[in-house]
Amino acid sequence: MGEMKAVVKRSKNDQFYFVIVANNGETIAASETYTQKHNALHAINLLSEHTFVVEDETLQGKEAD
Repeated sequence: MGEMKAVVKRSKNDQFYFVIVANNGETIAASETYTQKHNALHAINLLSEHTFVVEDETLQGKEAD
């Protein structure tokens, strides 16, 4: 299988966005749109440099399922 990847695309209104594609080829996330391509690429670089901390706001005041 391949690696997860970010794919830059152009929207119908001629802006740029990216999608995160899983190893199986499915899109798992999409970004906001950017008026300039370099801003979309910058956002991808920021994401690729950092690991995520998961914060589940649905559990505030409730027990986990």
